[in-house]
Amino acid sequence: MQAYIYKTNKKEGLYLYLAQKDHFQVLTPEISQLLGDNPIYVMTITLSADKPLANTDVITAMNNLQTHGFHLQLPPNY
Repeated sequence: MQAYIYKTNKKEGLYLYLAQKDHFQVLTPEISQLLGDNPIYVMTITLSADKPLANTDVITAMNNLQTHGFHLQLPPNY
């Protein structure tokens, strides 16, 4: 499963995973406000259940992408 990763200048360590590139319409108003007006594209990755991610659970991320179209990775100790 592909995911498109974005960051924000508003909160260090906050990352947004989208199922479709630049498809910000799936976000709630609260999450859009948290990210700010210009999320910065970082990279595209391929998610797989057998490849863990450093700061978020890959299964949760994949489920959120399938169900909601996005996954929000919060900074540690948020």
